Amino acid sequence: MNLIRGIISPMTDLGADPAIIQRVSGAGCRLTGPRRAILHAVASREGHFRAEEILEEARRLAPRTGRATVYRTLLLLAELGLVEQLHLGEGSHSFVIGDNGHHHHLICSRCGKVMEVYGCELPPAVNALAAREGFEIAGHQLEVYGRCRTCKESSPEALQGHAARLPEVLDG
Repeated sequence: MNLIRGIISPMTDLGADPAIIQRVSGAGCRLTGPRRAILHAVASREGHFRAEEILEEARRLAPRTGRATVYRTLLLLAELGLVEQLHLGEGSHSFVIGDNGHHHHLICSRCGKVMEVYGCELPPAVNALAAREGFEIAGHQLEVYGRCRTCKESSPEALQGHAARLPEVLDG
């Protein structure tokens, strides 16, 4: 079951569930009207979403919801493991409810499409890198940037930058 949707159902009063109150207030935040509206907006989302979308929806429920409150609340939810923050490049971020199991992301640098990729083949390479550097691994997250099939087919010019260096980075 989706943890955040199980805790924060769009159809229920958030105040009725002590688990979310304890997690959010335990992190030092009060459950104000705007925060409740933000949590409601997040719980009603499917797939990836941006803070601006949450702000727009939260303001319908609580018109005084501020942009900073949305960002702080999303970062808090990320710290609590309820959402996952994705870095889309150029300072842009997206979020996704964080219970989809271990996966990585392919992010189109042109249109912003985000594709989740399941099945991780990184542990041997990551473990070898950690052993070589004497590093203790707590976890990993991978975001691969490039062009999706649609953008690649509509604009066939070669990719520039980091993508061409990926094999040499993994080989060490």
